[in-house]
Amino acid sequence: MPELPEVETVARSIKKEFLNCKILRVRVTDCRLREPVAVDYPSQIAGGVLQDVSRRGKYLLMRLRHAAASEVLFHLGMSGRMLLTTEFHPHERVRIEFDRGCLVFIDPRRFGFTRAGAHLADSLTLGPDALDISRAQLKAILTGKREIKEVLMMQNRIAGIGNIYASEILFVAGIHPLTPADAVTGQAVYRLQQAIYHVLREAIRLKGSSIADFYYGKAQQGGYQNRFKVYDREGASCITCGTKIIKIRQCGRSTWFCPQCQVR
Repeated sequence: MPELPEVETVARSIKKEFLNCKILRVRVTDCRLREPVAVDYPSQIAGGVLQDVSRRGKYLLMRLRHAAASEVLFHLGMSGRMLLTTEFHPHERVRIEFDRGCLVFIDPRRFGFTRAGAHLADSLTLGPDALDISRAQLKAILTGKREIKEVLMMQNRIAGIGNIYASEILFVAGIHPLTPADAVTGQAVYRLQQAIYHVLREAIRLKGSSIADFYYGKAQQGGYQNRFKVYDREGASCITCGTKIIKIRQCGRSTWFCPQCQVR
């Protein structure tokens, strides 16, 4: 579930707490993730000093100095959390002990993963970051007959958007989710670009959406779920026109939209 705003929130919380702190110990409690944790993972990063924490799409990247590995990459998968806590959690997979506290990677469903190495960000096959995409870049990815919502969620075209924010963005842009990508032209491209910026920045400001497993920092929750306009609001009244919100299925995922404000 964690998308760009949630990963950005996690990255900022880690950076605020542990920047320039030294990693004393690393414990892999359970290596059975989507990608098994490497046997030498602890020795690769133990002794390192946290130099920076950043985000690429839905990936979190920690940069280290004085360690065998210069980077540590995390993907939170469907249910991953990274909490600043010394307490043990039953779904804890990796614990990184800094000289000022602990960072714990928790993943009940095991769809996340973590790697240590060098140039890890360069190995990711990602499109332009959703927060930085220009109108020209956006126009270039809106090709073919794939439905626009599906395209927004394709990380190799635009990085960071998932199911929650795709529905919210399309509502703000006034675009029907079943619209073919190549039919989004002219002013609609501009509206879409602005909707992407507006929705994601507002979600970051409110520390993401806590609708199921998302917590950050010291088990804090985000607040954007209280601002949803269409997501998970089937049968509720549209905040703009009062029409009932509809839910459909696209590519095995649920989509919510207003049939009045988002005419096909």
